[in-house]
Amino acid sequence: MRDIRPAWIAAALVGVVAAVLLVARITEVAAPVPVALWVAIQPDGDDIARVRPVELAAGTPFRLHAVLEAETLRNERVFYTEARGLEIGGEVIAATRLRPWPGRRKARVLWFTVEGSTPYREAASLEELNAMRFREIFQADWGQAWSVVGDLEPGVENFLPGAEAVRRDQRFGTQRFQVRIEIFAGDSDLVPELRIVSWGSEELPGRADQFPAVTASLPAALETPSRVFGLTQIEIVRGEASSAARPLMADWTDRLIAFSRATLVQRWLADQEIAWEDLAWQGVESGSGSTAVRPGDLLRAGGRLVWLLEDRGASGLDGEDWCLDFDRGARVERLGDVFVGEGLVEWASVASARG
Repeated sequence: MRDIRPAWIAAALVGVVAAVLLVARITEVAAPVPVALWVAIQPDGDDIARVRPVELAAGTPFRLHAVLEAETLRNERVFYTEARGLEIGGEVIAATRLRPWPGRRKARVLWFTVEGSTPYREAASLEELNAMRFREIFQADWGQAWSVVGDLEPGVENFLPGAEAVRRDQRFGTQRFQVRIEIFAGDSDLVPELRIVSWGSEELPGRADQFPAVTASLPAALETPSRVFGLTQIEIVRGEASSAARPLMADWTDRLIAFSRATLVQRWLADQEIAWEDLAWQGVESGSGSTAVRPGDLLRAGGRLVWLLEDRGASGLDGEDWCLDFDRGARVERLGDVFVGEGLVEWASVASARG
C-alpha cells in the first residue's frame, strides 16, 4: 500500500501557511487606520505630553513625542505613541487609548523644526509683511525614534562662537516642531506605502496659538527679549507702510510669530510696567568698575539698543560682557563687538525706572 502521509503533511503545511496569511490579512484590514499626526511636548518632571505651545524656564529639558492618531473599525480613536500621558486640544486622553506602535509594519519617524524662512527681513508694504513664510528644517541628528530629546537651536545660530555651555544648558527662545512618519509594507521596501505629516509651515501664522512649540525664557527683565530668539525680525523700511503694519507687528510679537525692534521694546516696557520716559539714561565708560549694571538693563549708543545678558569680564561694564542684540536678527553678542570705538555708552537701570 502506498504511504499517503507525505501528502497529508504537505496539505497540512499548506493549510497552516494559508491560515497564517489569512490571519495576517485580517489583522491588517482590521488594524486602526491613521487619520492624523501630532507633536506632543513633555517638559522634564511633567507626566503629561501636550499638543500645544509650552512655556518653560530657560534650561528646562523637554521631550518631543510623535503621536499617530488612528481610527478603529468601531469608529474609536487610538493613539500610537511612547508618551504615557497625553493631552490634545485641552482633553486628557485615557491611558487605555494610548499604545506603542505594534511593529507589524516598519515606521520611520522624521523630525523637523518649523522656522521663519530667514532670521531678518525688511518689508516696504503691508502686502510684503503678509508675505512672510515659514520653512521645515530636517533634524537628522535627532534620530528616528518616536520620542526624542527636544532642542531649541534655530537653523541660523544666534549664540556666540564657543558658547557651548550656554547653548546646551541655557538655550532660550521659541521653536516650533513637526514630525513625519513613513510606513512601509515590508522591511526591505524602499518606498513607503503611507506618509503622514503633522502641522507644518502652511499652518502658520494662522494656527500659531495652537501649533506645538516651546518658548524658553530667561527670568525677570530678560524674559520678554529672550522669548523672541529663533523668530524672524521684520523691519518696515518705508513710512507709508508703518501705520498699517504697526498693529499687525504688535500682534505677531505677542503671538511669537515675528517681531520688530519697536514692538519688542513696547512689549518689554508694558511687561516691566514702566514707560520709556521712566528710563534715566546716564553715560558710562566701558571698564568702569563702579557701574552697578544688572542683567536686563538697557545700553545704547547712537541707534543701537541692547539688553545686558551677563557680566563676563571684570567687575562692572566692559567689552567682554554679553548682551541681547537685535540689529539684524536676534543674537547674543559681546558688548565690545556692538559698541566699537571711543566714547561713552548710555545705560538705563530697570530697577531705577521702577522706582
